[in-house]
Amino acid sequence: TPLLNWLPSNWTVCLPPGVSDYKYHKVQIKLNTDDVEVLMSDGLPELFNEKFEMFGYENLSGILQKSGKETPEIIIEHFTNTLEE
Repeated sequence: TPLLNWLPSNWTVCLPPGVSDYKYHKVQIKLNTDDVEVLMSDGLPELFNEKFEMFGYENLSGILQKSGKETPEIIIEHFTNTLEE
């Protein structure tokens, strides 16, 4: 199983309360024992640093490729350290 599979951009994880007319579809994903699931809002990849550079999905992918087999605490530490650079 690949370490990282990005879901289609039109896939919806959840909807805010009161949004009932949004068209969405149900997706089932089989997770294996060694798979890593990361739940986040779009706010994480859209964070800007002091140089006004967006963090981006490429950086997220890179972090997960490097530390995706580590414990959740270490993965979070890698995200935090990278965001503080």
